[in-house]
Amino acid sequence: MSNLSTTKAMSWPPEWEKKFIQDSALRVSRMCSVFLLAIALFELGNMLYVLWYTNFSLGTRSSRVYFHLYALLLCACFLCLLLIRLFVRREKFRHALQVQSTFVAIILWWGAAVTAYDQRVSDQIYVYLLIVISTAVLAHLRPWIAAAVFLSAQIFLMVLLPVFQAYEADNHGNYINSLAFCVMSIFICCYRYYTDRRKFYQEQLIAEKNLELQEKSRQLAYVADHDSLTGLRNRRYLREYLRELIQDAQICPQQQVGVFMIDVDNFKDFNDVFGHVKGDECLKKVAKAMDASCNGGSLFRYGGEEFLLILPSAAQADCCEAGERLRQEVESLGIPAAAQGQSVTISIGCAVGPITCEDDWDCLLRTSDRALYQAKAQGKNRFYAFEPCGSR
Repeated sequence: MSNLSTTKAMSWPPEWEKKFIQDSALRVSRMCSVFLLAIALFELGNMLYVLWYTNFSLGTRSSRVYFHLYALLLCACFLCLLLIRLFVRREKFRHALQVQSTFVAIILWWGAAVTAYDQRVSDQIYVYLLIVISTAVLAHLRPWIAAAVFLSAQIFLMVLLPVFQAYEADNHGNYINSLAFCVMSIFICCYRYYTDRRKFYQEQLIAEKNLELQEKSRQLAYVADHDSLTGLRNRRYLREYLRELIQDAQICPQQQVGVFMIDVDNFKDFNDVFGHVKGDECLKKVAKAMDASCNGGSLFRYGGEEFLLILPSAAQADCCEAGERLRQEVESLGIPAAAQGQSVTISIGCAVGPITCEDDWDCLLRTSDRALYQAKAQGKNRFYAFEPCGSR
């Protein structure tokens, strides 16, 4: 990743930081379930071994110390596992990570204590080194927390090593080795932490870009399928809609569909008198009124001042009622017409029948267009349908 991307990754919006903490806590919860249980079982085995070795008497001081150290880590494992799962379930993800950090500090200090106590009989520190490197690989720690817990455990070990040694020994090699492992572990934690952040940052960028592309695609689809002036569906979308109607007709071929051809009366005169800006406003008001009252139908702008309404599953009587309602809604708007003292009105022609193929659609469209011509011829501001609806 470039330096610019890395810089941006360090200054995220709050919702990104919250999600990163959540993802980290969920990952920790999954890993700790196995890791902590494995440690707990191992310590339980150690406790049973100490009991068996001492004939269940714990008669020596060292056996009691080891037994209590093992019991302490066993309890810490179960307690931390319980708290992590509880906090994750309650979506307190930051608390879950804090519990994990606390357990890391406990196990490092515990390892230092066991290793120091082992110095009575051995000058090896392999147990501590194994705990340090394993914890660095498995734990999810912020850099400053990693530095604090590993360095504090390192200091604790260096202080305790000479305390329990049976004779004066040169611990220079142990100090160097353990300090090298400490620095290495801090580096591993920092590397993992910033790698996880960069990966998360890239994933969020990709997710945001995908959302932007989806939104732009949705906007383009809306623009392609809708009339820019009225917001109604356009003739392009009408082709898709007809395909759906024909598919539905395969299930119910007798389903009746009402097709309404609608025209704004004397709209050319309106434009001539009031201008095209007012004409556009008039079309928007008429379209809005019709769209609000078409009751389950799909309204399209067919072209110019012409509109098309398709009313599925409609009987003849339903279509007559719907057409008259549309006419009255537009008339009640009271938009002043070109002729003085009159308001803008619409004429409607209707045809009803099944649409099982494109030929059926063409037939209904031609029939509704002829019905619209009849409505115009009879004085406009009318709804007309061929029998059995009759004229109004």
